[in-house]
Amino acid sequence: ILQARQEARNLPLVERDEETWKHLLLEMVREAEDAFRVYAVRFQIRTMKTRWASCSRRGTLTFNRLTRWLPDALLRYLAHHEVVHLRHPHHRRVFWDTLRRTQLDAEAMERRLLAYWFRLVGSAPYHTFH
Repeated sequence: ILQARQEARNLPLVERDEETWKHLLLEMVREAEDAFRVYAVRFQIRTMKTRWASCSRRGTLTFNRLTRWLPDALLRYLAHHEVVHLRHPHHRRVFWDTLRRTQLDAEAMERRLLAYWFRLVGSAPYHTFH
């Protein structure tokens, strides 16, 4: 956590308008759906206080509005992470093995997301990133 806090100070934020961001995020979700051959029932964006994104049991993918300022690689990682949850709801080994089919550096991405959380929110998240 200390390392993430220190790293957060120097992280660049991506400037993109809302329409571009939404289009890009949806495109990345579609890419992940095709890669894993599993499809969301619904896609939505909202303000979330404790996480970057979530996947409901009913197949709804929800992304935090703060993802707008993340680099493309992290957006892609989040899209793939949440789409894999459509097939594997828990963070068990099969989930990580499936995710690594397209995201070889999952652990590094999780650490980077934690640093960006500190950059954008300024305090520790309520849950731990895996």
